[in-house]
Amino acid sequence: MASRDNDDKRVPLGDITNTYNQDFGSKKRTRVLQRDDEGNIRRQKARDRYANMPPDKKAELNAKRRENRRKKADNKAVGSLHVLLHIFLKVVCQILYDIYKL
Repeated sequence: MASRDNDDKRVPLGDITNTYNQDFGSKKRTRVLQRDDEGNIRRQKARDRYANMPPDKKAELNAKRRENRRKKADNKAVGSLHVLLHIFLKVVCQILYDIYKL
């Protein structure tokens, strides 16, 4: 089939919907994809860096991560305990107030 000069990219009898609006649309989706690609590249570099790391450095890094996870879990437990203590004291104070109010 003979192709026209301005339709070189189109397949004959192919889907031509929205072919002329592609260049005029929003670039926001492209920016989001670029950020996602940058994130994937950054994660891949981190994976490669970890894969090429000597075993003693890996052990040191893993120990540091384990310690940080323990600290975070302990902080959550302390925070929960603090909330429970606050609720308990509030209830006790309300009971005492009701008793001595009479």
